[in-house]
Amino acid sequence: MSKPIDFERLVIIIEARIAGIARTKQSPNYPKLKDREIEVLTWAARGKTSAQIANIMGLTKRTVDFHIDNARRKLGVSTRTEAVIKASRNRLIKP
Repeated sequence: MSKPIDFERLVIIIEARIAGIARTKQSPNYPKLKDREIEVLTWAARGKTSAQIANIMGLTKRTVDFHIDNARRKLGVSTRTEAVIKASRNRLIKP
């Protein structure tokens, strides 16, 4: 940039750089979660138990736990809470 500073141009440059940084921070290494896994993790992020999620979604508790376990393995974590946190941080779910 040269002086005198054009503030409108400066804003455009800063926004472009921020957008570029945001794109590089989104890691493409995370596996694609299936729709059911996303839905189950979203309800878990809202504080619902497996039994409550099963009731809401019309599934069995065992099926809900199956989807949570699959998502947990794909995300490389050992607990349900860690799966919810990791999925939220990486914008895989919207609690």
